[in-house]
Amino acid sequence: MKAADREEDFLKLWGLFGFPANQPERQWKFNPDRRWKFDFCWPSHMVAVEIEGGTFGRFSRHTSSTGHHNDCDKYNSAAVLGWYVLRFSAKHLTSDPQGTIDRVVRMLERQA
Repeated sequence: MKAADREEDFLKLWGLFGFPANQPERQWKFNPDRRWKFDFCWPSHMVAVEIEGGTFGRFSRHTSSTGHHNDCDKYNSAAVLGWYVLRFSAKHLTSDPQGTIDRVVRMLERQA
């Protein structure tokens, strides 16, 4: 399954279990000094969601040493800038879809 498919799955779940009127921004560039983007975010709340790409494949970018290092840089930069980043795998979306969205909703409520 492609990353874009997982992101579409998240949006569908957001429509079912979240607050459909409060749609997230997509592909939000959060760091003015880098080209990094969040998959989804709510800038007014400083909350972001990253749907992690293939982490189980033999040649996954996320599990290579360089890919993992770059992900750490991205998430650490976001934290320094004050962002709360929730990270979810494809399994989160399929095994506990409502729980996944509930975590995002709770974080948004906390940051309101």
